[in-house]
Amino acid sequence: MSLVPVTIVTGLPCSGKTSLIRQLIQHQNGERIVWIAMSFESTVTPTDVDLRVLSGEEQVVDIDNGELRCQVRGDLLRAVRTLQTQRAQGVLQFDRVIIETSGLAEPAPVVQTFFADEAICDQYRLDAVITVLNAEQAMEQLDAHHEAQDQVGFADRIVLTRNDTITAGASRALHGRLKRMNPRARLLSSDSHLVMAQQLLDIRGFTLNGVLDIDAGGLIDAENARDGDVTSFVFRTQQAFDKQRVEDFFSSMLLVYADRLIRYKGVVTVAGAAQPVVIQGVHRLMGTDADDDWKKGAPRDNRILFIGRNMPQEVIVQGLSDCLIAPGATEATPRPAAIKKGSTMQPPFRRVT
Repeated sequence: MSLVPVTIVTGLPCSGKTSLIRQLIQHQNGERIVWIAMSFESTVTPTDVDLRVLSGEEQVVDIDNGELRCQVRGDLLRAVRTLQTQRAQGVLQFDRVIIETSGLAEPAPVVQTFFADEAICDQYRLDAVITVLNAEQAMEQLDAHHEAQDQVGFADRIVLTRNDTITAGASRALHGRLKRMNPRARLLSSDSHLVMAQQLLDIRGFTLNGVLDIDAGGLIDAENARDGDVTSFVFRTQQAFDKQRVEDFFSSMLLVYADRLIRYKGVVTVAGAAQPVVIQGVHRLMGTDADDDWKKGAPRDNRILFIGRNMPQEVIVQGLSDCLIAPGATEATPRPAAIKKGSTMQPPFRRVT
């Protein structure tokens, strides 16, 4: 049974999340889609999940001649496990899952659900995080709510609603700020519904294809970022990494700075390996996986994008640089570790597919 793609749609209240999801469903040519609308008493623990199975015509799918419109109590983990059990038993058939978070929810707990549980990883494929912003209110909301900034930091795509109601100057300022926060998230307008559906589903933001589209122009200049803003930078090199040193560096870095790192991802060369290594991370949860061999003759262009708040950029850049192998050498030159380990605990290294 193939993995079920999952799209997370997040955004502050009145941003247009629900309308966007309806548009996506209407243009999916009859696909059976589970739409999970989550309500939160806090920004961490989901208390209510409204689960609906919808067809491309946005109708409730008939199961045994009856409507399926059930209220699932408990957390998201229980909900997706229940869905998969029903699918395996033939009780419920669906092709895709769309999760709508509550307005002030931080995306991290939802994303981590699809990293941290082995059974979920074996059944579902986290495709992308879509963040919806009301362009009229976006600047004020980004200033006032750290949740809005985290939603931007997690995004693979950012959809701007009411973008046609602001001035050209305001639009440029907003686009510039969003690009400093998350340079790889493509900015889209909600004007064209058909184009939107094609650009928001099956984009594989958590696989190799989603890594290679990182802006590789070097380190992102964040000097103009506002105080407290989520920012980003890219580490780029064509040198290979020493496997043990880079593993040790990431382990120690995450022990100290995981809470500052919203999302990080990249593709790197490890000395002695024919395949590139794909890195994906959300806070303390990090996964690595080997992909197909590098193309013959192609430059081994290593890129790692870091998105977070108050990140120790100089420490990370220096630490990664210390893990590189000089041209012609067989191992990295021993240097003092950039970060002193605070305990023997190691972050989980999980397969990302």
